[in-house]
Amino acid sequence: MMGSVLVALTIFYNKKLKVHPSPLIAYICMCEAISCFNGFIWAVSSPYVICYFNLLWIFEATVHWKVPMNEPHHTFELLCLSNQLIFQYFQLASLFLNMCLCVDLVLTL
Repeated sequence: MMGSVLVALTIFYNKKLKVHPSPLIAYICMCEAISCFNGFIWAVSSPYVICYFNLLWIFEATVHWKVPMNEPHHTFELLCLSNQLIFQYFQLASLFLNMCLCVDLVLTL
């Protein structure tokens, strides 16, 4: 995760690396880092992370009034599901960005 973020920040903040395919590689690195973080949370156990950081109560205090939930276990399930959805979304985004990079390389050749 740290390596991907380091590569992305290096590409974003170095003027010489801002040429055509490099920003695409930086976006791939960011997608991979986010999906890796969410995969790590899933591997550690989403319920454990939610309980350890009291995310359930923070979520209910900030969003509960906007999204009415009848019982706390609905909010708990929503947080677990959102972690899985974010993980899958950024994996797919990384896959599609890699596909775009491959198409660009083939067209360049």
